[in-house]
Amino acid sequence: MSSSLAARDIDPLSRLASQEQSFVKENLTRQDAETKAKKIEEEICRWQKTLEERNGQLEA
Repeated sequence: MSSSLAARDIDPLSRLASQEQSFVKENLTRQDAETKAKKIEEEICRWQKTLEERNGQLEA
């Protein structure tokens, strides 16, 4: 195998490994964003429940 052929074979493998790393990083970033969004949504629900309870107390 000539060195130029070996270099051509390594380049696509290197690119593939780099793409895989990017995909993993993007996936982790997306999961982190989804987790944060879910926590915010839960907090909004708690605030809404608290407001509804206070409105009920004011109307009583």
